[in-house]
Amino acid sequence: MFRQFTTEDKEFQTKGGRERALAMSPERRTMVARQAAYRRWYRANADDLDRVECYLRLYAKVVARALAEGNDDRVVRAAAAMGQYERMKISLRQARMKDITPALSEIEPGLEEKLAAARQRRTAADRNQLLSNKAGLV
Repeated sequence: MFRQFTTEDKEFQTKGGRERALAMSPERRTMVARQAAYRRWYRANADDLDRVECYLRLYAKVVARALAEGNDDRVVRAAAAMGQYERMKISLRQARMKDITPALSEIEPGLEEKLAAARQRRTAADRNQLLSNKAGLV
């Protein structure tokens, strides 16, 4: 049976998170934040279309913030990047594009290796899931 969390439990959780952050060095906090962001963006079970849509949502927030701040140059740059991702999204949906790595590597250096590693993890996870399903049927 699951335990219901109370307001007091949430306060202790919040306090624990604050204490943990205060105990870490700034470099360690930065590393933990980067690892968490990487795990959110490069999930082993995410497909390329999901990843492109995540980038589009991110750039939409960048455009909204830049408009609020009156930063026209940033709006133009973010909108241009969104256009590239929209083209990738259309190509992926029409199955004209099987791999988005070359287009992404032009936008962000080093992303090609990260996507290749994520693709390998995704393939391994799918293979393990298939094997566990077969083992459960036997």
